[in-house]
Amino acid sequence: MIRLLVLILLLAPLGARAEITGASPARTLEEQKAAEFTVRLDRSAETPEIAESVSIDAGEFLPEGAKLPPNIRFEGPVLEYPVLAPASAGTGRGLGGFVLKDRLDSHADLYTKTFGTREWNLSVAGDPGFQTAYLRLERPDEKQLHKIKDLNELRGNGVNIKIDDRTVYNFKVAINIFSPTRKSTLKITPIQGTQGPAHAIKTGAILDRVREKSFVFKAGGNEFWTLYGTDVDPQTNWFADTRSFLILHENGLSSKMYPIAEAKLAVGLPVEVALGAVKIVMLRTEDGRVEFFEPGVKDGRVARK
Repeated sequence: MIRLLVLILLLAPLGARAEITGASPARTLEEQKAAEFTVRLDRSAETPEIAESVSIDAGEFLPEGAKLPPNIRFEGPVLEYPVLAPASAGTGRGLGGFVLKDRLDSHADLYTKTFGTREWNLSVAGDPGFQTAYLRLERPDEKQLHKIKDLNELRGNGVNIKIDDRTVYNFKVAINIFSPTRKSTLKITPIQGTQGPAHAIKTGAILDRVREKSFVFKAGGNEFWTLYGTDVDPQTNWFADTRSFLILHENGLSSKMYPIAEAKLAVGLPVEVALGAVKIVMLRTEDGRVEFFEPGVKDGRVARK
């Protein structure tokens, strides 16, 4: 439960740096977010707006430290490593694709919030195995990574993040017992004398924001969201030279995340990827794109594209 509420609601465990046209260090972060993205969203409908700041009715939320009841436990693991194999049947119908450099870390500014007296872009990063999560904070002249040692603390006392000597915030997840995946709340509270605003964000709003930042495609009657980001080296707690894809399928308590290391997709060779019961083909091209397809259909001994 906590893994989804951290790795999806805060953006999934990927590094982040938005590519924005015309961005200038002199601009505020909000002005940068309003600037036109180099990459257009690959979907037909806009995400409906959901209020980000919300009040909390204690009666709707699980008491701090209480055991999760069976009705809000996820069906199987949220994080699943997909089976990859050569696409022996070739590629079928195209599902779309994108230029890798244009979408690398496009979710860095998942949220822009004021902590203390300064604005920061807020996101999440993770190691290549998607086992270690980091809160990522970024300004035009500074980046920070804060390792989350125990995800379970987010539902207990929360996790304290020291941004500077005068700015410390507590991050905590309050789980809504009626709608855990969309009406739970991420509470961000100034502590230890920090002078600054508190924030409360519904998980449904965060999920919709993640979708907005993703490449979206449909396969097997399901919708999948794809993020592409820079890994973090857990030995140095800083950014690595490797990159990964994270494909997400939001489906309430059956939601799944499928990590795929970029290195597993050799350039020019189509790879069949099993996303649960749904199979797709991914192809990393020589001109720096990734394309998504339905699997090809074998006609006798010959693969037909």
